[in-house]
Amino acid sequence: MQFKTPLGQKITRKSTNKIFIGNVDYDTSTEELKEFFGQCGNVISVSLPNDYITVRGRGFGFVTMSSREEAEDAIQRLNGQQFRGRILRLEWDHAGE
Repeated sequence: MQFKTPLGQKITRKSTNKIFIGNVDYDTSTEELKEFFGQCGNVISVSLPNDYITVRGRGFGFVTMSSREEAEDAIQRLNGQQFRGRILRLEWDHAGE
């Protein structure tokens, strides 16, 4: 994907299948998220960063789907849905861009 800045510079944004997940319950496991996102397609990976001191989740994570279309479907279907008593916030992962 290419975009232009207000100064006319071209910026290329790589297409990604990776989704940022916010407001994740601290005790959620990667397997639980893999199963939850599996209803939208093939889950390639799940990452839930842990706090170094408490060793619990930090309240966010990342899911990579096998295709852009599956990732789009997951964002549309699961954003704002309740999971383990919390409303999830999903958006494209733009880290590294």
